[in-house]
Amino acid sequence: MNYIYVISFIILFIFSYFLYDSICKLYIITNDVIQPFPNKSDIYITPNITVKYSEKLSCRGVFANKKYKFGDILEICPTILVPFKISKPLQSYVFKYNDTYNLFPLGYCGMYNHSDTPNVLWNITDNLSVKLFVIKDINVNEEIYINYGNEYWKIIDIDKH
Repeated sequence: MNYIYVISFIILFIFSYFLYDSICKLYIITNDVIQPFPNKSDIYITPNITVKYSEKLSCRGVFANKKYKFGDILEICPTILVPFKISKPLQSYVFKYNDTYNLFPLGYCGMYNHSDTPNVLWNITDNLSVKLFVIKDINVNEEIYINYGNEYWKIIDIDKH
C-alpha cells in the first residue's frame, strides 16, 4: 500500500513540474504585474556608457565611453509590464505599451535625457524589450539623448521646456 502512495507522489511531482514549467514559459503574474518570461533566444545588450552630471541639463546624464556609429544598437533593455496607472514618480520612467499597461525598463533605459534632436531612437521589440539604436554618430564623452515623445509630456503634465 505504501508503494502506491510513493508512486502517486512521484507521478504528481513530475506532472506538477512540467505543468509549472510550461506556465512559466508564457508569463509570470504577481501583484497585478504581468512579466513575459525570458526566452532562451532573448538577448540584452548593456552599453559602454558612464552616468554622470550633465552640465547642459543640470542633472544626471548618460555619456558614451566609446564612439557609436549610425545604426549601432546601443542597448536592449528587458522590461517589466506594469499597470498603466502607477504612482506619479514612476511615470517619468515608463514606456507606454497600451491603454492597460506600461513597460518599466531595466538597465539604463530609464536614465537617458530628452532632446528634440536625439542621437538615439527606441522601439519596443516583440518580446517587450526596449531597443535603443543610434541615429547620429556619438563621440566619446558625448551625452546620449532620446526623444520622450509628445505623449510623455501630457502624462507627466509639465512643459517640456
